[in-house]
Amino acid sequence: MSMSIFSRLDPDIMHTHILPRLDGTTLIVLFSVCSELRHMICHNNEDLWRNICTSKWPSLLKDPIVHNVISTFPGGYRSFFSDAFPSLHHLNNSHCSYPLTIDLIHAVDIYIHGEYLTSSVRVQSLNTDCLSSSDLFHLTFDDLNMSHIHTKEWKEEDVLKNLWTLLKLSWIVIDPIRKRAANLLRSSCEPVRVSQRNHERGLGEHTIQYELVMAG
Repeated sequence: MSMSIFSRLDPDIMHTHILPRLDGTTLIVLFSVCSELRHMICHNNEDLWRNICTSKWPSLLKDPIVHNVISTFPGGYRSFFSDAFPSLHHLNNSHCSYPLTIDLIHAVDIYIHGEYLTSSVRVQSLNTDCLSSSDLFHLTFDDLNMSHIHTKEWKEEDVLKNLWTLLKLSWIVIDPIRKRAANLLRSSCEPVRVSQRNHERGLGEHTIQYELVMAG
């Protein structure tokens, strides 16, 4: 397929009316197959990539520290997207030498019934925090604005089933030292376990567990 038609278009039309209408995946494909678009997509388009990333991961707007770190990436938000969009795969880079990572930034977006619910950003110190800490993210329904989700219509016996099937989350980890990001969980991932614990006061607490298994 010839891409020469793009060379006949005014660059302002491309920047203003065409590129902003494309999602990140399409831009990556065009970047890979069309030399005429590669320069246009890569250069002077930080706003384009920032809008793509923040619309896909609203948590990136939650805390200024996230923007400050992504701005230090070699390609800014474009580099972040190329890291964070694909699923995480194990690569044996034991021969590579990297600076010691001190902190990790966790950016989580939560969806229920396909609707955006809330976001959370946490900075984790690797000197003091345990990577497997179950308290890294702890949210209660009282903390969330769920008025538009109609959870009050749920029957008590259906709460666990609905949380299991309807609650999704996206989890991105950002390394400020190496200037890389990784997608731990995509928003299409389902929990592996949902449980309920009732307290003495009659208040119920739901625990929703997700798991990620990778080669060691």
